[in-house]
Amino acid sequence: MVVLQFITACMLLALPSLTEVRKQYTLAISDEDKAETLYAKLNTSEAKEDVLLLAYCGATRALMAKHALNPYSKLKYLKEGSAMLNQAAQKNPKQIEVRYLRFSVENNVPDFLDYRQHLASDKKVIVDAILSDTHGLSKEVLKDVVAYMLKNAELDPATKAKLTKALS
Repeated sequence: MVVLQFITACMLLALPSLTEVRKQYTLAISDEDKAETLYAKLNTSEAKEDVLLLAYCGATRALMAKHALNPYSKLKYLKEGSAMLNQAAQKNPKQIEVRYLRFSVENNVPDFLDYRQHLASDKKVIVDAILSDTHGLSKEVLKDVVAYMLKNAELDPATKAKLTKALS
């Protein structure tokens, strides 16, 4: 019985895989419970040592603002999430997935909240890395990033064509 409890505790403490985090994050966009569950898994000192998990923790926290009803909670979640995303970007400024997560959060924040200061620089870093093939992303993640950028970033037609070509 003690061994079973120990194994269960270890499983709960184990960090989720990056593949699982990406999957859960996508689900959390439209599901408040999944956002809260993912945030609880990532809001640990062990997870925050990994720059990508820190970024996903921050993005998930900011995402919780979307689901919150209370304006104070919305702002609190956004502020906390943005701080974690900025910390992750400072730790590894060339990590494209971190920049993508921060871009996607800031791109969905209303202008008047003044949490959109990295949009231009993140867009430039993301696009430049994809076009120069120095992004280091898996094909699957690259596809998601490019699709998001094509749909949501303000890009000139030539850049859109180059990004589309980068997928082939």
